[in-house]
Amino acid sequence: MTTSPIIEFEIEDSRKPIWTPLLSLLRSRKFILTLAALLVEGAIYLEPSFEPLRGQVAAVIALLTTFLVGSIAYEDRASIAADANQIEPQEINDLVLEIVSQVIDEINQKE
Repeated sequence: MTTSPIIEFEIEDSRKPIWTPLLSLLRSRKFILTLAALLVEGAIYLEPSFEPLRGQVAAVIALLTTFLVGSIAYEDRASIAADANQIEPQEINDLVLEIVSQVIDEINQKE
């Protein structure tokens, strides 16, 4: 049996194939964030007082959600890479900054 660190419930090893992906979704921070954004956007579209600003508010919520989901994905990827390579997350950030600065330097040299 395994337990989820976020939602406390036990998963049997003999679980059915359809439940495994659903339980994994419920434990996903990205899924919960996206679901919350959809609920907020739905509430905005149902509230008549937001009618003049519906498009702008929906765009801001979608942008923030996209940014947050991307940040979570980056954090997850950095964590997986750190576990696989035993590299500290700060070292990964330093490597990314070094690569970006090299790319910017090459672009500046071409101009």
